[in-house]
Amino acid sequence: MLNRIAAVENFADLLDAQGTGNYQICVEAPHENVLDPCLWSPTVNVVDISNGTPVSGLAIQVATGYMPQVHVNDPSAMLAAPVGGTAGPALSVMAITQTDQYHNFHLLGASATARDHYLPVPPDQTLTLAISSSSLALSNAQNQRYSGDVLEVPVRIPSGGTLGPVVVMWYPVSPWGLI
Repeated sequence: MLNRIAAVENFADLLDAQGTGNYQICVEAPHENVLDPCLWSPTVNVVDISNGTPVSGLAIQVATGYMPQVHVNDPSAMLAAPVGGTAGPALSVMAITQTDQYHNFHLLGASATARDHYLPVPPDQTLTLAISSSSLALSNAQNQRYSGDVLEVPVRIPSGGTLGPVVVMWYPVSPWGLI
């Protein structure tokens, strides 16, 4: 069984507190274009910690990718606060891989009337960018509402390529339609 620890500042103190076992080594670098090997690598970086034996010579190779962004306009300033660095309970912003792995976009920045989300992704991989809500009306920048308040866009960023931000609008929905 693997233990996964997402973020640490002092690895030695963490291992003293966690004890022995097999640990999967992940890399989270907020706002950086670094691919977490736990999400995107076909191999798992595992280190075995046993009885306080020091681990040395461990090198984790991380790749860079591209950072597609989703800009969510909130003209009424009614979107609930984000939770845990993701979109929050009313809105889902994620990438879905061809092997049905779901990865949440992270919060990049926010203002009173908008939010920006990002997710470092590898080049040359087809993903589905999925934005959805069960309580919000989603539309494009031209105010055309998405069917079922779901937007799914196939995305493939070639090596050396770029992708402009995806822009969506949201409005509260009541049982009688848009508010």
